[in-house]
Amino acid sequence: EIMPRVLGCYRLEDLEKVLTGLGLQALRVHMADHTAHLFLTRTSKEAQDVLWLLNLFSFPQLTSGVSLQSWEKIQVKLLEKCICASLKMGIFLYSMLMFWKNDAEEESLVIRSLVVTEGSICVCIENLHQFGCFPDDSHPPYFSLDECCSINSIKEVVVDQRDKECLTLILHKHINEGRFHSSTGNSQNKQADENYTVHTWKLKWFSEETLLKFISVLKALYSGAVSSPLPVKCIS
Repeated sequence: EIMPRVLGCYRLEDLEKVLTGLGLQALRVHMADHTAHLFLTRTSKEAQDVLWLLNLFSFPQLTSGVSLQSWEKIQVKLLEKCICASLKMGIFLYSMLMFWKNDAEEESLVIRSLVVTEGSICVCIENLHQFGCFPDDSHPPYFSLDECCSINSIKEVVVDQRDKECLTLILHKHINEGRFHSSTGNSQNKQADENYTVHTWKLKWFSEETLLKFISVLKALYSGAVSSPLPVKCIS
């Protein structure tokens, strides 16, 4: 059992700067005594609640000297540097989640950051301790790739109606697939079937809203990649 403990006590006047991340899922709060606290809000609603508690939204006149900055562009640049060289088409979805894959050494879900681009889904390990700290080349990479698949390798999406924040991806991946792929080529260009294996990913989101958004994005990208509807199955 984790017991709560007080890490610090401050007045609103001690607040100097707040950094927000992609999707408002991480906040770093800087105080006048040069300490900083990282909040993993994981949903935009929780982030807005934290900002409201800090009076940045509710009573802005009390925190008029506080700098509210976005770290989104820096995260995108770090993603391009560490994972994919070009994101000309942008990011269609970014979200923290709990992740499991069938060939993982761990049996339990682990926290990851998922990024959907035009032709790929990347599951990344995000070094959140460096969030807001402007890492240089002497530091470990901010993003490192755990898993990656092309959109057209999705064989089926299984939605568990008993757990509305959880879904399973069934993938038909090439044995060498795992690096970032930006190609949206038709599945007819695949090599012989013996070079492909079936993989299972379990994705547990922090809100049903994000799960539904993920499915909507996949439907649009999948239909453009393979000219057929995304195969979605619901189980109960």
